Amino acid sequence: MFKSYFNFSPTQYIMKMRIHEACDLLCNGSRLIGNIAFALDF
Repeated sequence: MFKSYFNFSPTQYIMKMRIHEACDLLCNGSRLIGNIAFALDF
């Protein structure tokens, strides 16, 4: 059901959201890349 609605598996969706958040933080913030990676569990 989830995949048919979002066109991604739950795991793929979560990874996509984490990457999107990381991009936002990198472009719009002053945090170090290592801190962002740690905060988002990369």
